Amino acid sequence: MPRSIAEEGSWISDQALLAQLEGAAELRSWFGFIPNFHDAKVRSIAFEGASGALILATFRRTDKTDDRGYFVLDRHADVIFHFEEVRGVVLDCNPLSTILELGLRRVTAERLPILNTAAEVGDIELAFDEVCGGSGAIYAREVSLRVEPRGE
Repeated sequence: MPRSIAEEGSWISDQALLAQLEGAAELRSWFGFIPNFHDAKVRSIAFEGASGALILATFRRTDKTDDRGYFVLDRHADVIFHFEEVRGVVLDCNPLSTILELGLRRVTAERLPILNTAAEVGDIELAFDEVCGGSGAIYAREVSLRVEPRGE
Protein backbone atom coordinates (compact mmCIF):
# COMPACT_ATOMS: atom_id res chain seq x y z
CA MET A 1 0.00 0.00 0.00
CA PRO A 2 1.52 3.40 -0.87
CA ARG A 3 2.15 5.92 1.83
CA SER A 4 -0.85 8.21 1.93
CA ILE A 5 -0.18 11.90 1.47
CA ALA A 6 -2.44 12.56 4.46
CA GLU A 7 -0.57 10.03 6.63
CA GLU A 8 2.79 11.65 5.95
CA GLY A 9 1.47 15.00 7.15
CA SER A 10 4.21 17.08 5.55
CA TRP A 11 3.66 15.76 2.02
CA ILE A 12 3.68 19.01 0.12
CA SER A 13 3.78 18.95 -3.64
CA ASP A 14 6.97 20.38 -5.12
CA GLN A 15 5.54 23.41 -6.92
CA ALA A 16 8.91 24.24 -8.49
CA LEU A 17 9.09 20.75 -10.00
CA LEU A 18 5.51 21.00 -11.25
CA ALA A 19 6.26 24.40 -12.82
CA GLN A 20 9.19 22.86 -14.73
CA LEU A 21 7.16 20.08 -16.33
CA GLU A 22 6.49 20.28 -20.03
CA GLY A 23 2.92 21.62 -20.27
CA ALA A 24 2.93 23.47 -16.92
CA ALA A 25 2.73 26.89 -18.58
CA GLU A 26 -0.36 25.72 -20.47
CA LEU A 27 -1.88 24.52 -17.17
CA ARG A 28 -1.23 27.86 -15.48
CA SER A 29 -2.57 29.74 -18.48
CA TRP A 30 -5.84 27.79 -18.58
CA PHE A 31 -6.65 27.97 -14.87
CA GLY A 32 -4.83 31.20 -13.95
CA PHE A 33 -2.84 29.24 -11.34
CA ILE A 34 -1.52 25.73 -10.75
CA PRO A 35 -4.49 23.72 -9.38
CA ASN A 36 -4.24 21.27 -6.50
CA PHE A 37 -6.67 18.87 -8.25
CA HIS A 38 -8.97 18.60 -5.22
CA ASP A 39 -12.24 16.98 -6.39
CA ALA A 40 -10.78 16.10 -9.80
CA LYS A 41 -12.16 12.86 -11.17
CA VAL A 42 -9.87 10.16 -12.51
CA ARG A 43 -11.20 9.55 -16.02
CA SER A 44 -8.54 7.08 -17.10
CA ILE A 45 -5.31 5.49 -16.01
CA ALA A 46 -3.44 3.32 -18.49
CA PHE A 47 0.00 1.88 -19.03
CA GLU A 48 1.65 0.31 -22.05
CA GLY A 49 5.18 -0.92 -21.77
CA ALA A 50 7.14 1.68 -19.80
CA SER A 51 4.77 4.55 -20.66
CA GLY A 52 1.53 5.63 -19.09
CA ALA A 53 -1.10 8.31 -18.78
CA LEU A 54 -3.37 9.58 -16.03
CA ILE A 55 -6.32 11.69 -17.15
CA LEU A 56 -8.00 13.92 -14.58
CA ALA A 57 -11.25 15.77 -15.24
CA THR A 58 -10.80 18.99 -13.31
CA PHE A 59 -12.13 22.53 -13.05
CA ARG A 60 -11.69 25.88 -11.38
CA ARG A 61 -13.96 26.66 -8.43
CA THR A 62 -14.95 30.31 -8.38
CA ASP A 63 -15.98 32.35 -5.34
CA LYS A 64 -19.48 32.79 -6.83
CA THR A 65 -22.47 30.66 -5.89
CA ASP A 66 -25.49 29.65 -7.93
CA ASP A 67 -29.14 30.03 -6.89
CA ARG A 68 -28.90 26.79 -4.88
CA GLY A 69 -25.83 27.96 -2.95
CA TYR A 70 -23.31 25.75 -4.77
CA PHE A 71 -19.99 27.16 -5.89
CA VAL A 72 -19.88 27.92 -9.60
CA LEU A 73 -17.32 25.80 -11.42
CA ASP A 74 -15.69 26.89 -14.67
CA ARG A 75 -12.62 26.26 -16.83
CA HIS A 76 -13.38 22.53 -17.09
CA ALA A 77 -10.56 20.54 -18.65
CA ASP A 78 -8.95 17.15 -18.85
CA VAL A 79 -5.39 17.32 -17.54
CA ILE A 80 -3.35 14.46 -18.93
CA PHE A 81 -0.19 13.47 -17.10
CA HIS A 82 2.16 11.48 -19.35
CA PHE A 83 4.75 9.16 -17.80
CA GLU A 84 7.90 7.88 -19.51
CA GLU A 85 10.14 5.17 -18.08
CA VAL A 86 7.57 4.12 -15.50
CA ARG A 87 9.39 2.53 -12.55
CA GLY A 88 6.40 1.50 -10.47
CA VAL A 89 2.66 1.81 -9.97
CA VAL A 90 0.96 1.23 -6.64
CA LEU A 91 -2.82 1.53 -6.36
CA ASP A 92 -4.78 0.89 -3.20
CA CYS A 93 -8.02 2.47 -4.31
CA ASN A 94 -10.73 2.49 -6.90
CA PRO A 95 -8.64 3.81 -9.81
CA LEU A 96 -11.61 5.72 -11.24
CA SER A 97 -12.40 7.87 -8.23
CA THR A 98 -12.35 11.45 -6.98
CA ILE A 99 -9.06 12.97 -5.87
CA LEU A 100 -8.80 14.41 -2.39
CA GLU A 101 -5.17 15.47 -2.67
CA LEU A 102 -2.46 15.09 -5.32
CA GLY A 103 1.26 15.63 -4.91
CA LEU A 104 4.32 15.57 -7.12
CA ARG A 105 7.90 15.34 -5.90
CA ARG A 106 11.31 13.84 -6.63
CA VAL A 107 12.19 10.58 -4.92
CA THR A 108 15.02 11.06 -2.43
CA ALA A 109 17.06 8.52 -0.48
CA GLU A 110 14.91 9.32 2.57
CA ARG A 111 11.69 8.79 0.63
CA LEU A 112 12.25 5.67 -1.45
CA PRO A 113 8.97 3.78 -1.93
CA ILE A 114 8.16 1.27 0.77
CA LEU A 115 6.88 -1.26 -1.75
CA ASN A 116 8.67 -3.21 -4.43
CA THR A 117 9.13 -0.79 -7.30
CA ALA A 118 12.17 0.00 -9.40
CA ALA A 119 11.99 3.67 -8.35
CA GLU A 120 15.34 5.34 -7.87
CA VAL A 121 16.55 8.56 -6.32
CA GLY A 122 15.73 11.35 -8.77
CA ASP A 123 12.61 9.73 -10.23
CA ILE A 124 9.34 11.62 -10.04
CA GLU A 125 6.56 10.43 -7.75
CA LEU A 126 2.98 11.46 -8.47
CA ALA A 127 0.86 10.36 -5.53
CA PHE A 128 -2.76 10.91 -4.63
CA ASP A 129 -5.30 10.23 -1.96
CA GLU A 130 -8.89 9.67 -3.01
CA VAL A 131 -12.01 10.68 -1.15
CA CYS A 132 -12.88 7.15 0.05
CA GLY A 133 -9.55 6.71 1.84
CA GLY A 134 -7.53 4.92 -0.81
CA SER A 135 -4.28 6.12 -2.32
CA GLY A 136 -2.08 5.62 -5.32
CA ALA A 137 1.39 6.45 -6.60
CA ILE A 138 3.12 6.39 -9.96
CA TYR A 139 6.91 6.50 -10.20
CA ALA A 140 8.55 7.54 -13.47
CA ARG A 141 11.74 9.00 -14.83
CA GLU A 142 9.92 11.70 -16.84
CA VAL A 143 6.51 13.35 -16.43
CA SER A 144 4.82 15.88 -18.69
CA LEU A 145 1.26 17.15 -18.91
CA ARG A 146 -1.25 18.48 -21.38
CA VAL A 147 -4.50 20.41 -20.93
CA GLU A 148 -7.56 19.66 -23.05
CA PRO A 149 -10.35 22.18 -22.35
CA ARG A 150 -13.86 20.72 -22.17
CA GLY A 151 -17.04 22.53 -23.06
CA GLU A 152 -19.02 22.42 -19.80
